[in-house]
Amino acid sequence: MKYPVKHLFNAFPTYEITFSPRPDTSVLLTLKNARETFTKVIEPAMIFNEKMVGRLIRELRRDMRIASGALTLNVEQGAFLANRANEAARAQRQAHAPREWLRAQA
Repeated sequence: MKYPVKHLFNAFPTYEITFSPRPDTSVLLTLKNARETFTKVIEPAMIFNEKMVGRLIRELRRDMRIASGALTLNVEQGAFLANRANEAARAQRQAHAPREWLRAQA
């Protein structure tokens, strides 16, 4: 697909979806409808990669289920998921980071 972000709009047709830039170069994704508003900070590259958009959709659906009480996590599960998300985000940033930035991090 030419614009993978379209999958996001198709997955949440009842929500108004907006993207706002943040000073740290990440993006604030907001999904809003008449009843609720969800926000998530994402890396800009996520909306241009079909696999990452798919993962983002799954994460948003999970987060919405947790917020509605339809899905619960115990503390260990939450910590495990948070660690996996942090590792994935770090790998994503490194995969798309300019070489100069990677040298500065070393």
